Amino acid sequence: MSYAAIDGDSQWSGNDMALGHCAMHATSEARDAKLPLQSQDGQLAVVIDGYVANYDEMVLELDARGAIRRNRSDAEIVLQAWSVMGEDCLDLIEGEFAFVIADLRSGKMHLARDHMGLRPLFYNFDGRRLVVGSHIGGVLAGMGQQPPLNFGFLAEIMTFEFVTLGETVWSGIRRVKPAHVVTFGPSGVSERQYWSVPSEPPIRYQDDREYVEHYRDVLQESVRRASRTDALLGVECSGGLDSSAVFAVADELHLSGRLPAPDIAGFTLAAPKGSAADESKYAQLVAAHLKRELTECRLYLPDASEILERAAESRNIATYPNTFMLQNMSREMVAKGCRAALNGQGGDIFLDGNGLYYHEAFAEGELGRLASYLKADWSELGPRATLAALLRGSLSHLLPQTILRLRDQRGWSEQSIEDRVSKYDWLSPELQRLLRARIADSQPQDRYVRQYKQIKVSHPLIGHLLDMIAEQNARNGLEARSPMMSRSFIEFFGRTPERIRRQGKTTRLVHRKAMSGRLPKDVLERRDKAGFEIAFRHYDEAMAECLAQAASSASEMLFSKPNIATLFERFRDAKQEQINHWTAWGICGIIWLGQRDLKDCS
Repeated sequence: MSYAAIDGDSQWSGNDMALGHCAMHATSEARDAKLPLQSQDGQLAVVIDGYVANYDEMVLELDARGAIRRNRSDAEIVLQAWSVMGEDCLDLIEGEFAFVIADLRSGKMHLARDHMGLRPLFYNFDGRRLVVGSHIGGVLAGMGQQPPLNFGFLAEIMTFEFVTLGETVWSGIRRVKPAHVVTFGPSGVSERQYWSVPSEPPIRYQDDREYVEHYRDVLQESVRRASRTDALLGVECSGGLDSSAVFAVADELHLSGRLPAPDIAGFTLAAPKGSAADESKYAQLVAAHLKRELTECRLYLPDASEILERAAESRNIATYPNTFMLQNMSREMVAKGCRAALNGQGGDIFLDGNGLYYHEAFAEGELGRLASYLKADWSELGPRATLAALLRGSLSHLLPQTILRLRDQRGWSEQSIEDRVSKYDWLSPELQRLLRARIADSQPQDRYVRQYKQIKVSHPLIGHLLDMIAEQNARNGLEARSPMMSRSFIEFFGRTPERIRRQGKTTRLVHRKAMSGRLPKDVLERRDKAGFEIAFRHYDEAMAECLAQAASSASEMLFSKPNIATLFERFRDAKQEQINHWTAWGICGIIWLGQRDLKDCS
């Protein structure tokens, strides 16, 4: 993990514990302390990756509790908070972080991640020895002996059916789940979830303008908190609604003297003109509106060999092309002096909304609103779609949850578990069995609306992608920050009704209204999104070659020999929906990862 030590590395040890830290300072506060950082009595030590977003509030909280801070670092905030409150401090600390605390007094090691899992943290515990690392490669190096591959998780990757949250491609190497703290000590191992998407107390206003004002305040504060750096602050601006809004809010904060950064610089991807990925028109409209310049960064699409070499170094599956393509942007940011950069990630997760506003109207007895939804949707969506949404909303409210779960398990819903798995006929029977069991175990147990909102945060695919992005940024010397994934932003999402985000075909309702006048009209009224299939298409030949090789020398542990032979034709002809680029890349990623390791396992 030496690539992460932009500003050096250091170590600490005490008794049978040791911590190491690869430093990359994005703030002046971070330079105030050398990590690992010890408490005054030497009995606690901490390492942290990331930052505390509610820094000022935590300073006031610690001062009120009589804590004596020795420096301004975020690590000192975490260490003092843990000293005073123990793991209850996680109820108060907001930000993007992963940290490890060693406690010599109790002989315990504590591992914690932020609410969304925006900073990676992996570990292996064999019952006697604990190895922890920010990246999988670090854990493997610390283990000494390579573990076998995790075939159940491989099945999820190869089908793009992500259902388990704490696993990785290696058996025995686990990821600390978002919003969790895991403790290892003499009495064993414990795991606790300290936060989930709240629904209470609900935020309910009579006038929708109040939602808009409240949302605008939440967005502005989320951007402000994420902007703390003593270097030039990079800001991604694709021309979409989310990153453009972050750029506009950061600019507004800078102009008013409230941005905790010297200045901002905008960056955008330059895709081939006329392609589905080309958003340059919208990005330049935003730049002109804000009177800011944008640095255009071409998509980074190197030979497949470079992606495979990186995967070999990371000891993980190959990074998806639409993530790897961002390299030029992060490298350009670093070249211009940025250590931290804002993005619009999370907007499509928490702002798009869902047709659950019918369910909410039934649940809250708002028949007047129900009538207005029907009238508006009837003209926009048509009678068939409107009546279907009405039926789904009424049934999800009226039917007991046990019946809804039974419906899913017995195949009464649109697609049963058996149908969901059987279409992946190229998997070996054993992998199909593992996948079927994993999907069954992942069936939600909570009420309809709450279940939907919690899944938005804890979906395993999101965690898988965030880990890839975080490691890629670390390799480039950049700390990415996501205001639209902040805890306060998500809590607003959890406590407000779906109708403020979506009605009919219109998504991001509250966001569009909040940014009125702050973004160009053409951007504000966008209904389309960029498509980055071009990044996958660049590797069609490499994927086709990989799938053809798999057809001729299939591993029986992974594939069904009779059906793997047609996999290449299915992908090439794209005749079946399940053989898309995401799935094909996952299959190839496992083949590339496991060519040596599968042989060892067999």
